Amino acid sequence: MPNQKTEVTFIKKNEMKKLFIIIIVTVVTYVNKAQTEIHWTLEPLNVPGNTQANLGTSSDDPLNFVTNNITRLVLDTSGNFKITNMASAEGANDRLLFVNSQGQLKAASPQSGCGGTMPWFLNGNVIGSGETSSNTIGTCNAYDFILKANNSNGIWLKSNSKVGIGEASPTAKLEVLEGSALANGSGTSKLLTSIRAIVNNNFQNNLWVIRDQSNSNNSDWTDVLLHDGISIDGSFLTPGTDTRTWWQRQPNLDLQQWGTANTTYMSLNQSTLSIPGFVYIGTQVPKSTGAHIDARLSVDGKILAKSIFVNIHATNWADYVFEKDYHLMGLNELEKYVQKNKHLPNVPSGKDLTGKDDFNLDISQMQKIQMEKIEELYLYVIQQQKEIDLLKQENEGLKLLIKK
Repeated sequence: MPNQKTEVTFIKKNEMKKLFIIIIVTVVTYVNKAQTEIHWTLEPLNVPGNTQANLGTSSDDPLNFVTNNITRLVLDTSGNFKITNMASAEGANDRLLFVNSQGQLKAASPQSGCGGTMPWFLNGNVIGSGETSSNTIGTCNAYDFILKANNSNGIWLKSNSKVGIGEASPTAKLEVLEGSALANGSGTSKLLTSIRAIVNNNFQNNLWVIRDQSNSNNSDWTDVLLHDGISIDGSFLTPGTDTRTWWQRQPNLDLQQWGTANTTYMSLNQSTLSIPGFVYIGTQVPKSTGAHIDARLSVDGKILAKSIFVNIHATNWADYVFEKDYHLMGLNELEKYVQKNKHLPNVPSGKDLTGKDDFNLDISQMQKIQMEKIEELYLYVIQQQKEIDLLKQENEGLKLLIKK
């Protein structure tokens, strides 16, 4: 009987050992299975204090992001974030980025025609030779291409190729609108455009709208001028005061003016051309360098006119010939003078006209001299008529004496 008891005890010990081994294998299997089939939840986790809530792996294995049983993203053990499965059709019109067969992220190549995938970068693009379809930016349908800044539209490129700057509906190929109104008051101005060239200085051609400085009660277009002037290096920037070689137009008065600084040197409307200075036609310098260099009009060529009026003062006319104290040269004396001088008294000779200056003939003075000689001729005629009448009387007396 003792031998039988010992055998039963030995059997129980062996069964307990097998059971313990089974439990250990079961636990290890469950843990391994839990590590490979762990499920993430969107429910908040209760993280004990002074601990970290980590998402990832604690072994030398990458963290994979999987959808539809396909690994999409991988965070490897070196910290590199890789895209393992993404749109891979290079050149498709619905994507700008793709992953090539080596797993590299690439920008799509330019497509021909509208809707190409060439991206534009803020610091500019490098366009390859022959890429005629990749250097465009804009819209592919009948919508405006608009550039904006500070959340305000600034430039419109219309589908009909018209461009508006500050104007959403341009009617010309290029239309520029200054959106803020011109202030009221004499001499107020607003700069519209400025074109510059660098010539060791800033050489600027500026265009302003200004209000007429001669009227202080200005409010509408009737007193507004368009002023085109030149400025240098930020100077000469006040139209009507210091701009150089300007041209301005005032439509209400149908008036155009040219000048510099605050001086107007020519004004033109429908019926009047006003020039306060000198005018040279056919020449850039006055034709006379002598006594007549101050001539207001100098013409190198013919002048054709229907009529010409010369302003002559009444005191500078030849009426003095009929005064009682006027000395009328006798005909015998006149004959001797002409034989000697080859011209009439008080009449300039050819040498006088051409010896010093080609323009020494004063029309008003010559008209006076000619009138003087005409009036003298009448005096000579009157004098001779008196002598003829006297001779007739004497002749009639002689006839009577002969008859007796």
